[in-house]
Amino acid sequence: MQNLKKSNLVLKDKKPKLFWVPLGIFIIGFLIASYLGKQQSQENQQYLQTKLSARLEQISEAVVDSITLYQYGLRGLRGAVVTAGIDKFNYANMQAYSASRDIDQEFPGARGFGLIRYLTQPQVANFVAHAQQDRPDKTFQISQLNTHQNDLLIIQYIEPEGRNYKALGLDIGSESIRRNAAIEAAKYNDVRLTAPLTLVQANQQTRHGFLILIPIYNINPAPQTVEERLGTIQGWSYAPILVNEVLDTISAIRDDVVLSIKDSDSEISTTFYQKGKLDTDTSKSTVNSSIELFGRNWVFELTAKPAFIDSLLLPSKYEIFLSTLGITLLIMLIVFSIQLTVARRIQTSEHRAELSRVKENVLEIANRELEQEVSNRIAQISQVSTLQRSILESAGYAIIATDQAGMITIFNPAAEALLGYSAAEIIGQHTPATFHIIEEVVAKAEALSKEFGYTVEPGFEVFVAKARLGETDINPWTYVHKSGRHIPIRLNLSSLFDDEHKLHGFLGIAYDLSEQLEHEKTLAEARVQAEQANEAKSQFLANMSHEIRTPLNGIYGTLQILEKEVISAQNKELLNKALYSTKNLNIIINDILDFSKIEANKLELENGVFCLPDLLEHLRSDLSVMASEKNIVFNLTNAVEHQYWQGDPTRIRQILLNIVANAIKFTTIGSVSLNVTFDEANGQLIFTTLDTGIGMDKTQQLKLFQRFEQADTSTTRKFGGTGLGLSITHSLVTLMEGKVIVESELDVGSTFVVSLPLQKSAAPVTEHQVLNPEDINLAGKTILIAEDNEINQLIVQAMLEPTQATLVFAWNGLEAINALQENRPDVILMDIQMPVMDGIEACRQIKATHPTLPIIALTANAMSDDIALYALEGFSGHLSKPVELSLLLDKLQQTLLS
Repeated sequence: MQNLKKSNLVLKDKKPKLFWVPLGIFIIGFLIASYLGKQQSQENQQYLQTKLSARLEQISEAVVDSITLYQYGLRGLRGAVVTAGIDKFNYANMQAYSASRDIDQEFPGARGFGLIRYLTQPQVANFVAHAQQDRPDKTFQISQLNTHQNDLLIIQYIEPEGRNYKALGLDIGSESIRRNAAIEAAKYNDVRLTAPLTLVQANQQTRHGFLILIPIYNINPAPQTVEERLGTIQGWSYAPILVNEVLDTISAIRDDVVLSIKDSDSEISTTFYQKGKLDTDTSKSTVNSSIELFGRNWVFELTAKPAFIDSLLLPSKYEIFLSTLGITLLIMLIVFSIQLTVARRIQTSEHRAELSRVKENVLEIANRELEQEVSNRIAQISQVSTLQRSILESAGYAIIATDQAGMITIFNPAAEALLGYSAAEIIGQHTPATFHIIEEVVAKAEALSKEFGYTVEPGFEVFVAKARLGETDINPWTYVHKSGRHIPIRLNLSSLFDDEHKLHGFLGIAYDLSEQLEHEKTLAEARVQAEQANEAKSQFLANMSHEIRTPLNGIYGTLQILEKEVISAQNKELLNKALYSTKNLNIIINDILDFSKIEANKLELENGVFCLPDLLEHLRSDLSVMASEKNIVFNLTNAVEHQYWQGDPTRIRQILLNIVANAIKFTTIGSVSLNVTFDEANGQLIFTTLDTGIGMDKTQQLKLFQRFEQADTSTTRKFGGTGLGLSITHSLVTLMEGKVIVESELDVGSTFVVSLPLQKSAAPVTEHQVLNPEDINLAGKTILIAEDNEINQLIVQAMLEPTQATLVFAWNGLEAINALQENRPDVILMDIQMPVMDGIEACRQIKATHPTLPIIALTANAMSDDIALYALEGFSGHLSKPVELSLLLDKLQQTLLS
């Protein structure tokens, strides 16, 4: 071995000398290949820029042609206006002109063509009156983007009107971009484009676009000087253009490039069009150009994407590099091979003599190592055998092994204890069939036959069929004890292989399931009992909710109606207190229902946009009444500048109302304050409530948020309450992933800090409007009301009479179906719990014959499961009793007038 190592060292010493010549060849070839690759890269970049510039020129020409097309439509409309005379050009003329053109086909991208009138301030009133009489709907109103005292530029007509209705009456002179373009067109009697605009369409979508205008004078031909033209201007024909609809039709703008267009004449250079996306795969090859178009300077930027570069089929710089480098490597290998061959021949003769001596030494060492290995393996086998016996004897589960024919070869002590047989009775004399039920074996054989597609005979093969395929088979079985007692078990069966992976038997491990099955049976019975108790509780709460809300609806509805009739200040104060008390009673009912939902994990949070100042102002209004009645001061401070937030405003209001109302309740002297701040670092709104009330000790604070608990049981008698408010508050804060912290001292006061992780939001497009009966006109509409309570009928009638709707009443669901045939209502207000036929069955029968007729559930059943059922049965909406008048009017407006 030592001689062999010396020989190898000699060879290793020679190898570095063999590498010098090939390495020199490689370095020279690498330098040449790098130079040629760089030259090719420069040629490719120059060719790419040339092709990209040609594409940009093609796109620029296409853009100019597309925009220029619209002036012909403007000139046509101007001709029609001049021919009729701008003061005699009316709605019918505009309709006739519009009918003579196919705008979408002739002028793709134009949203329409219209007429803008130039008016001085004294002309406005007469113009509006004339414009109203001119239109079929007799409506016309001027709107401005910004107030001003200059002359007005009013859009009088725009066709097609449907998708441009928002533009009618707009004073484009109230916004500098549009006004400047119109005045420029009037000065020079030429077509002008505005700077980029945001155009609002009828579908409320905002898109980037332009206005293109051409002036109309009161004399023809147009005056020669700027002053004369401005003095005789009467209006403009114009067209709104959507950038994307115009430019997306240009065939040269394809997906293999990224195009952006800026208007450089704007105060801030604005990119108003971009086709394609700049990303990490986009190349750095970019070209620019600019064009003058109807008074605007547009700057084009075109960037090549990988697809554009690939289409040029440029030769890769790596091709010549790799080709040159490949030739270099070939030469290097040839030289190296020659050197290596010569060196090997010299070494071969030296190795032959050395190998003969090495073989003898290696053989002697191998014999010694083999003897030692045999000795070690014998010791290991003895140790493994001892370990296996220990495992079998101490295992807590039955282990039974068989040979391939099924004869039992291993039967451990746990198997003896499980089955009552001794190992001596079983091993070598029985198969597992001794302690199996034949009916289970037959059933399993049929199941396996269907699974495998061939017949499996009832017998030992039933147990090992899957194990033969290399799978572990786990199934429940029933063992038969020696005494005849049945034992449920789970049997894990697998194959036994030798070192050469040949099958020589099977291993079964059996687990006694008796105790587990008994435990599962007990748990199942307990679960059934718990579900029954929970269902009974839910049903009780639903019935209680219905029974309380039904008379409460009569009280609350009557108070809402009387609110508009009461005049004296004293009576109004009494009525407000009655309304406040009714709302408090409804809050207690809702607390009970919320508590039930929280216990059942069925309470879900909404995620909408709300105005924080509005929410706090409503709180101030509600809580100031409570504070003034106790002669204490209530302060609300909002230090949050951002107005709109994302969250559940109803539940946030419920949290704050519970905490602050609780503070007022337990404060007799001093003040209660609510301070709102925003923790920018953690992204949380912080609501801090401070009071000078009775305070709490540490023990009372610990059970403050427990259900049906208050800090002191005597406070329930003194201050009132269900003991649910703070528990529900804590659950709601937890659902919102927030925190509530309490600090308090007896006879000093308490501080509650609520932290809620809410997201800022943009202002909603529309905000909710509180409606009065006089705000909506339902004349000509018929409302069918199915209600079995006479008081509730009177309440709904009094609420809806000011809307001038025709009201039809039915005492139950069957009467509602009959009334449907006679009155043909536009909407049905349906109570749920009614005699003869309830509201759900009535809804099913009505929807079968009138599937589109809206039916609104107006019921005291306010549980979430009930509301989900109404939606499933086909109801169009739901209003819970007691009915809020504004919500009822809002629902009717959405259903009948939208």
